[in-house]
Formats: sequence, structure tokens, C-alpha cells
Amino acid sequence: MSAGEMESWRSAEALSLAEAAALIHGISPSLIKTSVQELGQVYVATADGDPRSNEFSAALRSLMAAIKLGTLKAEVLKVARHLYALSPNEDLYEFGEKIDPTETMVCADDLRAWLDKQGMRPALFFTRPQTYQQPGYLDPTHTEYAPKIKALVNAWEAVTTNPELLRGKTPKQALANWLTEHASEFGLINGDGAPSKSVIEALAKAANWKPEGGVGKTPGH
Repeated sequence: MSAGEMESWRSAEALSLAEAAALIHGISPSLIKTSVQELGQVYVATADGDPRSNEFSAALRSLMAAIKLGTLKAEVLKVARHLYALSPNEDLYEFGEKIDPTETMVCADDLRAWLDKQGMRPALFFTRPQTYQQPGYLDPTHTEYAPKIKALVNAWEAVTTNPELLRGKTPKQALANWLTEHASEFGLINGDGAPSKSVIEALAKAANWKPEGGVGKTPGH
């Protein structure tokens, strides 16, 4: 998780249980996925063998247990199962007993107090916020701002923090795809407005951490 993203989450006043479980272990909430096989089941899309998947699951179970025991206050919402449509504009749902981890919300201050009682002090929740300042070469207002360097850095951060972008691709291919999608943001375009293949190729090659080739590992879920 990048420093900028960490600072953004640090200022959140409330979090879903899934977001809290991820942030406790420094995992970007953008990696949280919902299971299509079981209602209310969530996981983090990490690469095979990444211990953060188990850490996230353990943290989520602890948070849910604390809510059930009453030691952690939360705005609880139960998992809803769609039964059938009553009319084109009205559906009937049935709420079970299982806590919905993506919709149940906890106040950041209550979460911080609970973590402290457990002897846990994750950096994001207990380190004093610092003003995040981008390096000059990444700051569009800086006189020596370099958009191609920012494109390279942002592409590397995006691909390395989201395993889904690597699914079935080499790191270089994933980087090139991201750069192509965001070409207009960084001026990586030709005179006709189309993404510049030569520039994108050069940047993807420079940011590629696996020059020997080979498809990147895909998420374990």
C-alpha cells in the first residue's frame, strides 16, 4: 500500500469490518473481493503463498467475534439473501444471522480503542499522521515535474499492489496495459491522440522487475 493511500485511509472516520481487517495488516482494501459462492464471504486477492490472506481472515474473525461479544461497538448489518421479486421495482430479501463484513461499519476511534486493549497497535491507526508530500518529479505543480516518471512510478505501484492486473500476464505486459489505459493522463500519446506504443514500451521495460520474462503469479482465490 502506497504512502498516499495509507494517509487517505488514516483519515477515515468509519470503516467496514473488511476494510478494518485489511488495514490492520497493512493490506490495501482495494484487494478485498467478495465470494460468488458464499454470501457474506470475503477474501483478499493476493498471490499464491502470500501470508496476508490468512492474516486478513484471522483479523476479520476476531473483529466479528468482538462484535458478537459486545466488546467492539459497530453498526451491524446482516447478510441479506435475495428471495424473489415482488414487482419490477420491489424485491424481497431475507436477513440471516451472519454479519455482513462489507456493510457492517465500525467507528475508527472505537476500533482504535479495541485494538489498544488487545495489545495491537498497527501503524496506520496509531502512528501520528504526517503530511504526505510527493517528490517534485511526481508533483504536477513542480517546475521540474516529469510526467513520464510519474507514469512509470504509478504503473509500478498499481500493478504490484493489485495481483488481478497480473493475471495471465508478464509484469511487462501488465505495466504496458496500465500505461495504455492511462496514457492521456501523462501525455503518452501521439499527434493523433492515440497511445504512443514506443513510449509505453520503453516505460514498461524500465519498470519491469522481471526482465527474464514469465507470467506473474495470480491470486490464490
